[in-house]
Amino acid sequence: MTTAKNNKLKSLSARFPLIHDVVTFAPDLVQIETARSGAKTGRLGNTRLCSLYDPVGEAIKFTASLKIKPGDHVALYGIGLGYHLKPLLDAVGDDGQVVAAEANASLLKAAISVLDERALLDDRLTLVCGRDEEALLSDWSRAFAAMDPDRTKVAIHIPSFQLIPEDFPKTKNAVEMIRMERRFPLVMGGYQTDNFRKNLPVVLQSSGIATLAGAIKGGVAAVVGAGPSLDKQIPLLSQFRYSAVLCSDTAAPALIKRSIIPDMIFSVDPQKETKLHFDMMGKLDIPLALVPTANCDVVSQWPGPLYFGFIDPDRFSGPAQAFARRMGALKSGGSVSCFALETALMMEAKTVILFGQDFCFDGDKSYASDTVPAMLGGHQYDDEIVLERDYFGREVKTSRSLYGYRREFENLTKSCRASVYTLSPEGVCLSGIEPIPSPLPYMSAVANSCCLADIKNRPKQKAGGEVARSFLDWIDRI
Repeated sequence: MTTAKNNKLKSLSARFPLIHDVVTFAPDLVQIETARSGAKTGRLGNTRLCSLYDPVGEAIKFTASLKIKPGDHVALYGIGLGYHLKPLLDAVGDDGQVVAAEANASLLKAAISVLDERALLDDRLTLVCGRDEEALLSDWSRAFAAMDPDRTKVAIHIPSFQLIPEDFPKTKNAVEMIRMERRFPLVMGGYQTDNFRKNLPVVLQSSGIATLAGAIKGGVAAVVGAGPSLDKQIPLLSQFRYSAVLCSDTAAPALIKRSIIPDMIFSVDPQKETKLHFDMMGKLDIPLALVPTANCDVVSQWPGPLYFGFIDPDRFSGPAQAFARRMGALKSGGSVSCFALETALMMEAKTVILFGQDFCFDGDKSYASDTVPAMLGGHQYDDEIVLERDYFGREVKTSRSLYGYRREFENLTKSCRASVYTLSPEGVCLSGIEPIPSPLPYMSAVANSCCLADIKNRPKQKAGGEVARSFLDWIDRI
């Protein structure tokens, strides 16, 4: 072992003694090579960890693409060979911080021989690398909880993501949802933890989404998102009757302004800004479907019935796990529109029609009119813009963040019995989801179906103190 690597291991031991032990006993699986620029590069199996030409330049471009400002906090998954750590620390400045998690100890071991030792010694850097998945997720959650949610940006090193070990399935699921949501749904911290704790008494006395199973069997469900195409599709919501209109919280104000009252609204975001959607809606005595980490002010102030579903109930144990399973498990992750689509399929709709689900931009427009983001002049995504194809084969602008949403929609419909259609043929082409090119004739044929079954009086849970303690113990451990 070289003197330089020994010195770096000593630095690692001084700052992160537990990680030092994990790295020391990790197998040497990474093959180190020399890039054309002269810097070290490497690969594990068929996966290359960084550029074969200029890994340093690649790391600088990766950091620049994140649009980090001085004072930002960066939640990073993936160390790779560590070239991007120093540029990230430079970008966040003296008041920023970087939390870097890596599930594959062999990658981190290889990175020790390559990365700049100054990064290891920098107090603004926190490394997370557990000897097993439970330790990794626990340490990651604690580190993330110390970050300021309003200043935090997330970043994913894709080669490291591809090399997450098979015995870290929850970590892979969490990172995949981070790719979708740009937040941490399983590795909780900040708003999520606070909301879960405050919402728990309400959750324990509410209905679960599992009670909605079969509620509109054989009917037609409209699943409404807030994409730009919703502006021209809204008349079709008022012109026909559906078994259920299931609407995202972002889209709901646009519907309500036109006197279209959804049968159920869905909300998952923990941030305090989420309440702006509900402030625009006013007080409505209609069902609201949420996850336990949803904004606590929304949960406490909503006058209608509440339904809760749980992402990955198996992360809990004992009475908490049993309760979460009874309430209903969500397979589609943390996207609000995916939540609505999954619920429509759980209700056994025969036909599902997607409104405002574009998965792309309409010029500079990211949202439908009369939604909070549109009124604030916000853009839906600020990461790299890429080109996809719509149903007519034309190029449309979308973003890498939308990849996860799109895949979740496609995965949900892949094995379902329902027929799923979109009213947005000018949106990104979705595998297994057919467009409706001539809405009026088709809608006249399939809509005007039976009314939604009464979902305001579904059975509520009455969980005791044992379940509450089980959840609180879990929250305290993460």
